[in-house]
Amino acid sequence: MHLDDIFSDASTAPETGKTFLRHALRVWARENGVTDDQLPSVVHNILDFAVGSLRGGHQQGLSA
Repeated sequence: MHLDDIFSDASTAPETGKTFLRHALRVWARENGVTDDQLPSVVHNILDFAVGSLRGGHQQGLSA
């Protein structure tokens, strides 16, 4: 299967993809010292940035 096929198939299950991505971001954040109280906002900011980038929107960058 080609990479393009994988990405085109991802649109058929957006909730599964979003759940997997959210989990992966939480694991990454914890491994990089993000505290549990900061975790929801960090994940939210990263997902917002990614969606905006994919849609071609203007991004200012992630805040610390």
